[in-house]
Amino acid sequence: MPGLLDTKGFHFYSLKFAIAVMAEMLGVLVFAFYSSSSPSEYAAWANGLSLAVAVYITANISGGHLNPAVTVATVCTGHISLLKAGAYIAAQIVGAILAHLIQCGLVPDANIGNPVGARGIFFPKPGVTKGMAFGFEVIITFVLVSCVYAVAIGKPHFGNVGPLAIGLALWASDFAAGPYTGGAANPARVLGPAIVFNSKWQYAWVYVLAQLAGGLLSAAFSFPLYGLGADWARLWDRSSLRPHLHRRHHSRGTGSKCATPKDPTLEEALGIVDPFGPEDTQATDARRSVAKETEPSPKQAHPAGAGNVMAKEGGNTGKAPPATGANAKRPPAIATMSDAPGFSGGQSLEDRRGMFSS
Repeated sequence: MPGLLDTKGFHFYSLKFAIAVMAEMLGVLVFAFYSSSSPSEYAAWANGLSLAVAVYITANISGGHLNPAVTVATVCTGHISLLKAGAYIAAQIVGAILAHLIQCGLVPDANIGNPVGARGIFFPKPGVTKGMAFGFEVIITFVLVSCVYAVAIGKPHFGNVGPLAIGLALWASDFAAGPYTGGAANPARVLGPAIVFNSKWQYAWVYVLAQLAGGLLSAAFSFPLYGLGADWARLWDRSSLRPHLHRRHHSRGTGSKCATPKDPTLEEALGIVDPFGPEDTQATDARRSVAKETEPSPKQAHPAGAGNVMAKEGGNTGKAPPATGANAKRPPAIATMSDAPGFSGGQSLEDRRGMFSS
């Protein structure tokens, strides 16, 4: 399994994008239905295990966010685009609403618009103030989103263990915060039952703000550790944009006024460097290593002792050594064939052939 949030990019209007949004909705539906329908004494177990299963189902489709706090955090660090995040958050809230609508049809005494007999509503327990609930939700959401960053965004990824680790993070958080706030750590799980049963709105905004704050704190904490995602990295590293803008500028056609690209260098003409893009360092290093191996060494080009031999032949008189081979002094050119030694105009053709063959 790849990194949970490393899903391939796709167009906003493509079919893959619609499938990913549907996966987020169905994942939250499964998670909210299972966790809210379980008995309260097993709530922590149901929350952790159902979240792990839902992330396993959706990880390779949408990235397995299943939580608006996770989506907002990843937008801030550039690991997901703003349009994709908005669609994901809307799908997550719709999934939570559908889960509780199904619950109204399957669970006795659960009715739409009636909080009596409803399940899955979050509110502070007796004696817990709004400030205490805010603090609890900030902490457990911070822990949950930080776990997502650690196992799904940081490299190397944890692979198939990632969804289980995320479920364990919520499981442990619910054991700590469950007796006081219910341990939501997810704005969709708070808004879903509040909308369906029209209940506890006076506490819903406290939970949602606390959970978003926890997600933002986790993003600020994780940014120095795991860096920016592709969406923010392109904006910060402007040099990486230049080759792409250069290509787009020169691909508009002949009608637009475009600057003429500079003349390619020798390396660019040979294909060693892309004149409009970043250098292919691996190919360049390979070509340079081959050229270095085939290039003669200085010892081969100038053998040892060659200079001494030339000096010895020239002597100490300062004269250059006698020319040999192609540089040797040639006899004066013969103007005509009759000037050649031993040639006479009265010789027969056979005699002439014998002279040249000897």
